[in-house]
Amino acid sequence: MVFSDPVFVFFFIPLFLACFYLSVSFKNAVTSKLVIIAFSLLFYGWWKVEYLAIILISIGFNYFIHSRMVKSAGTPLHKRLYVIAGISVNLLALGYYKYCNFFIESLDFMFGFDVQTFSIILPLAISFFTFQQIAFLCDTYSGKIGQVAALDYVIFVCFFPQLIAGPIVHHRHMMPQFASNFENRDRYSLTNIKKYLVVGIALFCVGLFKKVIIADNMSQIVGPVFDAYAAGGVLSTTETWLGALAYTSQIYFDFSGYSDMAAALAFMIGIRLPRNFFSPYRARSIVEFWRRWHITLTHFLRDYLYIPLGGNRHGQVRRYLNLMLTMLLGGLWHGASIVFIIWGALHGGALMICHIWSRYAPDRARTLLDGGAGWFLTMLVVVTGWVLFRAPDTLAASAMLQSMFLGADAWGLATAGEWPPLSVQLLAASAVIALWLPNTVELFREQGVFIDDDGTAPPQQAAVTRRAVFGLSIHVPPFSLSTQWAALIGCLAFFYLVAISRHGVHDEFIYFQF
Repeated sequence: MVFSDPVFVFFFIPLFLACFYLSVSFKNAVTSKLVIIAFSLLFYGWWKVEYLAIILISIGFNYFIHSRMVKSAGTPLHKRLYVIAGISVNLLALGYYKYCNFFIESLDFMFGFDVQTFSIILPLAISFFTFQQIAFLCDTYSGKIGQVAALDYVIFVCFFPQLIAGPIVHHRHMMPQFASNFENRDRYSLTNIKKYLVVGIALFCVGLFKKVIIADNMSQIVGPVFDAYAAGGVLSTTETWLGALAYTSQIYFDFSGYSDMAAALAFMIGIRLPRNFFSPYRARSIVEFWRRWHITLTHFLRDYLYIPLGGNRHGQVRRYLNLMLTMLLGGLWHGASIVFIIWGALHGGALMICHIWSRYAPDRARTLLDGGAGWFLTMLVVVTGWVLFRAPDTLAASAMLQSMFLGADAWGLATAGEWPPLSVQLLAASAVIALWLPNTVELFREQGVFIDDDGTAPPQQAAVTRRAVFGLSIHVPPFSLSTQWAALIGCLAFFYLVAISRHGVHDEFIYFQF
């Protein structure tokens, strides 16, 4: 069951909200928390009931380690042993489920071992809830967090809006809300409930539009192009570029659409999630890109990999090595494949070059890359990275990149007939939305839907009015309870209904595989 599934939209959400607000009327916070836990486990177990045992064992083990560390505060050695044991078990479990066959295949490739791989089913969202709990154990060890209630911890890990594909929530984002929100009756006055539901439904419809109308339709371009290269074929340079750009659009609208829907679902019950995207394709450097793309992953890599490795505290050479190692591990986090490692190396190298350039380049040279040239180079790296990210193997990726940058024998659109009508036009429209229209953080900032990394509302760092290409100014007012916004949300909901009535199927979110 995915967020765009009609069963989820028309049955799961209404039933969850009805049960939750019924529990709120009992004025018992424990009851409300139990409702959230029950629906979260139902949501997670919908794919495969066996998954429930894995996540419940993980939650129980990590909560035990957390409690033992809190009780061992006066004995540093015991505390250290507990955190080492906790992190080791988490990484071993993740390594078994996600990387076991990758390492077996790598050993076979390098040394010629004839070792059979295992038939291992990857548990849903294991990367997300494993790293989320590792961060929690690390902060318990460092004394940043004390003993937390068991129910609050269970919700923290399995809260269904963000469980499957993030955002990667931190205890400083969520624990205060889970501990106090349901105790505060004023938060659930009729006025506030109306706001939670209206704003949440509006944001959810925006996310649905991104996913079902844009991302899923982009897959109709992406599929034929990448499948052709996976089969050993070669397409024209034009087609290859269209496939790469379509995937650039697809992964952004798919993942940011999921993040919007996750934030919307949480806000429907008065919970705020951290922002995860802030118009990343407007970035003018790869450093800025990673401040705007998958923001919670960037913060996790910074806080729990880059800084513990030494950050920038031991000179520039060590800083660049730490950057590269962080991005290599970030690439490996996404999947057990050499293409993900190369993707991480590409971004790590680009970050190193960007920092070296900003430190040593003359002022006049740096100014040249502050505008369109910087944006163009950044997008060139990003699009190249997405080809690696989507390609099934290095052979397909290298063939695509060769066609894109070295040219192919043809420049036509031989496979255009396989694409749905208006798909190229939709790709162009998605570029306008991503590059010039305000993002959801800007549109919904007055409603307090998102929180920033420190738990506060995101800064108003960009005006809602955007200046579009050719000097045209596009103004989209922030969300409000107005006739214009009601009509817009109605149109988005109508588009979703038309899409599911015509196709009847829904694509899974791209990040579900991680």
